[in-house]
Amino acid sequence: MGASVSPSDATNSAVAWSVVVKSGIFAADSITTGGLLSATGSGVLTVTATAADGSGVTGSEDITVNSMSVTGVSLDSTIKR
Repeated sequence: MGASVSPSDATNSAVAWSVVVKSGIFAADSITTGGLLSATGSGVLTVTATAADGSGVTGSEDITVNSMSVTGVSLDSTIKR
């Protein structure tokens, strides 16, 4: 995820991220300070960026996560660990 702060020359252009489950079932959901969203499950998450300057300005986006089942596993005997 990315956030744009206006004006572009704002003294503090940092944002704080948060994620909330809006619907569905999630075993884990988190977002890093850099905006990398991780979710295990399926449903809808609301991601919010809040300006770190104390102004209370926010921007939010709903993200739909669809779970996928494993359909196969292949082995490669040439890879050694």
